[in-house]
Amino acid sequence: MVFVDGDFWHGGQWKRRGFKSLDAQLQKVNNKKYWIEKIKKNMARDTKNNEKLKKAGYKVIRVWESDINKRLGWAVDKIVQQVQARRARLLK
Repeated sequence: MVFVDGDFWHGGQWKRRGFKSLDAQLQKVNNKKYWIEKIKKNMARDTKNNEKLKKAGYKVIRVWESDINKRLGWAVDKIVQQVQARRARLLK
């Protein structure tokens, strides 16, 4: 199962922009509390969904939106490598 997570919506943007935390990134934003709660809920949901999918036998692959935009070849290679490795294990 492949997911392309939006940097902002899934909580990855603050690291890429050089902030020390999600809170620091949203310091000057209106409704800061709302956005922090929303993004943290998205992150928690992602973790929960990953666990459910893994328990159901799926391989979960996540790539960031910015990786698709800036390093498409790398992102495709990451997905292909993981799919091939999983396939090899299943065919043994």
